[in-house]
Amino acid sequence: MVMQAMRTGRASKALKYVLFSFLILGMVGLVFSDIGGFFRGGVVGSDVAKVGDKTISINAFDKNVRRTLGRMNIPPQQAYQMGFIDQILDNEIRNSIMTQTAKSYGIEVGRTEIAKQIDKMLTPMTQEGGDKKAVLNQILTSQGFTENEFVTTVSGEVATALLATALQNGYIGGSETLAKDLYQFQHEKRDIELIDFKDAAFVLEMDPPEADLKTLYEALKEQYATPESRTIRVGVINQDNMKSSIEISDDAVRAAYDDDIESFKVSEQRVLEQAIAQNEIDAKKIFEAAQKGEALQKAAEKVTGKKESYLAAQGFEENGMIEQIKAPVFAGKKGDIIGPIETPLGFHVIKISDIKAPETKSFESVKEQIKKNLLETELADLKFEASSQVEDLAASGATLDDVAKDVPMDIKEFKDISPQGAMASAKHPLDVYGEDAAQITQTAFEIFEGDISQVIEMKDGKMAVVTLSAITPKTYKPYEEVKPELVTRWTDEQKRMDNRKTTLEILTVAGTEGKSLETIAKDKGLPIKSLNEIKRDAQEKIEPLTPASLAQIFEADEGEMIAVDTTDGIAIARVKSITLPDLAKAETKALEGIKAANIQSAQQEGLMLFLGAASRNFRVSKNEAMLQRAYGTPAEPQ
Repeated sequence: MVMQAMRTGRASKALKYVLFSFLILGMVGLVFSDIGGFFRGGVVGSDVAKVGDKTISINAFDKNVRRTLGRMNIPPQQAYQMGFIDQILDNEIRNSIMTQTAKSYGIEVGRTEIAKQIDKMLTPMTQEGGDKKAVLNQILTSQGFTENEFVTTVSGEVATALLATALQNGYIGGSETLAKDLYQFQHEKRDIELIDFKDAAFVLEMDPPEADLKTLYEALKEQYATPESRTIRVGVINQDNMKSSIEISDDAVRAAYDDDIESFKVSEQRVLEQAIAQNEIDAKKIFEAAQKGEALQKAAEKVTGKKESYLAAQGFEENGMIEQIKAPVFAGKKGDIIGPIETPLGFHVIKISDIKAPETKSFESVKEQIKKNLLETELADLKFEASSQVEDLAASGATLDDVAKDVPMDIKEFKDISPQGAMASAKHPLDVYGEDAAQITQTAFEIFEGDISQVIEMKDGKMAVVTLSAITPKTYKPYEEVKPELVTRWTDEQKRMDNRKTTLEILTVAGTEGKSLETIAKDKGLPIKSLNEIKRDAQEKIEPLTPASLAQIFEADEGEMIAVDTTDGIAIARVKSITLPDLAKAETKALEGIKAANIQSAQQEGLMLFLGAASRNFRVSKNEAMLQRAYGTPAEPQ
């Protein structure tokens, strides 16, 4: 495809939307398909990991890395140092284990079914009058995918999601007792009393040593840095003339229809409603109820107690189904109830809601769509030609102004662009490019002075290049300039340390001698402050407590004295009383919410346990040397 030749862009929301949409399909019947053969074996030095007999190549992994980091605006070398690269690889390893496990259970997704699902998922992303094929091409280009890679990725994601859904749906339900206990835990209230020892009350008898201040300066030096900034120029290629130059004749539309007539043929389909139970006994109950005339959805939900046990009507072709379901379904007639049939997802009860005869869509019904497809393809060709021309001119040493003479573009200059780019402040000059600001910023910090970047495909389909005009190096405020601030920070920290040491000694002595909170307050001449009905999940700030000290208070026993940090010091606190909510007055909605959260947590934990058990069937190895070579050392300027 023409668009595949274009340069890789950054992360696309469109792709994210497609993949997410596939994941939430859950159990929509894709388990019926049985077409595989997408994985290849073999281990070479350029692989970053091996999972069982499958490998993860550096090329495929690097594409995923750059897509992921593009959303975070983090360079690969920095991500490697922060441990993000290892996290991305670990996630790919887990996905590989789940994908291979799903395949071992016979859960595979056919390309015919994937094509239909992609068409459905592209619909909300295609503007009125737009072309779905062109949208898909843009997604493939921006993500650096070939069509085969995209199909393979989606197939694995859907198969994994089917397995995960089956495992999670097997959870029997939440505990009423546990829900009540958690309700009381979450709504517990406490009354406390405390004596607040403030850091400011301490007086230091010495000035900070110069050596200490210089050590502190070195430790905090990055906080006094002015980051490197760059002056860049961004050229956005003008596409108006491209669109106006395209003409599609009626003969060309007819020829496209005749050449691609097979794609307009629709095979016979069986429209199926499905109920899936986790055991054969429940499946037989559903089958018997449906045979007596009860709606399949009603029967499924009544027997299993789960709405997700019913799958609404969906069409399937014969070549997209596994044998144990294909034979009885295509031997049946409209209205038949079939089952129970066991699959890796459970026991299926199926109703043939309708039978659609094979057909070929007429030319008249599809000609407008074909014309739109051809228009989008022609525009893609022109965009590719323009981007190639720009990159060829740049490679020959032309400046951005020289390039603009041959390829019309709108050029704007931006000064003092920081590495954080559009995230550096609430308003940033690059905000004029909307979501593309981060991508442009990252590109600006990947090229050398005087260079023109590769062509970037923007979110709206436009294309742009970036050239680096000047670099302002990173600088640091001198020690003498920030010395007054360092003195203040050193002094505050010393007071804080002295305060803690003294207060902890007071608490230790009180515990040894059996002194009460009242006695401590009298000895130190400080008041006792009362805080009543403190909530564990308090949203508002409770002075002088911090989130950490609030957690400590809810860990303490009634009557116990503890030391807790405050916003401006340290306090000795005592839990005066503990009040638990009356379960008789508990809100049913709140209890149901806790119960639902427990179920979700248990489902996730069950999935993780399954993954852990499945992992033992695979030998996993990482190529740390390859990761180091690829991401450990940034390229030196040439």
